[in-house]
Amino acid sequence: MKPGRHHIATLVRNGQWRSALVALGCASALMGGVTLYHLQQQASHALALAARSLAYAGEPALRFKDVDALMELVKPLADSERLATVEVLDRHGALLLRYERPAAGRRDALARRVAGWLLPMTVSAPVAAGARPLGEVRLGADGRVLLDSLAGLLAALLSSLALSAVAAWWWSRRLARQIVDPVYALVRLTKELRRHRRFDARADVSAVHEINTLAADFNDLLAELQSHQHEIAERHEELSSANRRLRHTSLHDGLTGLPNRRYLAEHLREALARCRRLGERAAVLFIDMDRFKQVNDSMGHAVGDALLEVLAQRLRAAVRETDFVARQGGDEFVVLLYPIGEPADVLSSIARIRQSLSEPLRLGDGQLLPLEVTIGGAIYPDHGDSIEALVSSADSAMYVAKSRARGSDALFQPSL
Repeated sequence: MKPGRHHIATLVRNGQWRSALVALGCASALMGGVTLYHLQQQASHALALAARSLAYAGEPALRFKDVDALMELVKPLADSERLATVEVLDRHGALLLRYERPAAGRRDALARRVAGWLLPMTVSAPVAAGARPLGEVRLGADGRVLLDSLAGLLAALLSSLALSAVAAWWWSRRLARQIVDPVYALVRLTKELRRHRRFDARADVSAVHEINTLAADFNDLLAELQSHQHEIAERHEELSSANRRLRHTSLHDGLTGLPNRRYLAEHLREALARCRRLGERAAVLFIDMDRFKQVNDSMGHAVGDALLEVLAQRLRAAVRETDFVARQGGDEFVVLLYPIGEPADVLSSIARIRQSLSEPLRLGDGQLLPLEVTIGGAIYPDHGDSIEALVSSADSAMYVAKSRARGSDALFQPSL
């Protein structure tokens, strides 16, 4: 079994244990929190009552600063109320008396630590004679009652955990017999099919309705699988290959391998949509090869085709990875520059294209054939906010450049 995977029986048992532990944990947290809150409130209330009682009883002794009389009041109170410390301060805040009841063994010491963590360290009450303050008493609990209550709570939680463990074990064994065994039978059957291709095997009947339905469907599938699996695989491969070839043929030019007019339209639509959404700019270059018909007529279609192929290769090499080069048709090519910043970026791209075409094509007989093109450009959204408008503007700019001189270039001018 691979790491990180478990048997169904293990998952069933873990599920039972987790459910029991989650339920017990939630109940324990709620009960513990409520219990602790009430214990804190009761302890604080008891300390406050004891503090007020000592303040009332010790008022005469504090008035005359009779420490012995105060001690006679403090010791019985500390023993009866289970106090850890008692402090008496005069009206100036000076410590007049401090009594710390000795801890009666380790249990008392532990109780005082618990009180230090969970209960207020001290509760104070003022001592006054009428409106005139005489001092203050401060009491600290030893936490014995709290410790006993927490011990009882822990015993209850442990008992609940033990009962939950027994229930989880019993239910997991029962579920294993009803669910896990039939599933294991299906797993063994699946392994047999995978290893030995025994399609004549069948799943057994199960007492669980859903698993029995699954087994019946599995048996029906086995009856059909052997006769259809090879046919399905072969048919799928044929269709996938045909679909890939058909899509590539429908979107690419057969001679140059560049995207064709249809692919160009799809790409332009997506690029302009991104421009609108992101507020970016793009440019279209319309490129026409000069004297192509003359070369085609005088030197033959093979030379003309070679000229188009070389032009396509150099155009693709001259632009960026994000740009798009397509054959519009005949000797016309379209380049989509995306994204661009300023019109100067378009001029820089045109310069790179011209540089890539500066070297002529060398034919087999050693004859050099120049690669001369006329380029017209249009920028989105300055010269058109749709595919048709942008391509038309670039086409118009190309014809303007051609009318000036072959081998030149121009950007669309609205006034033209």
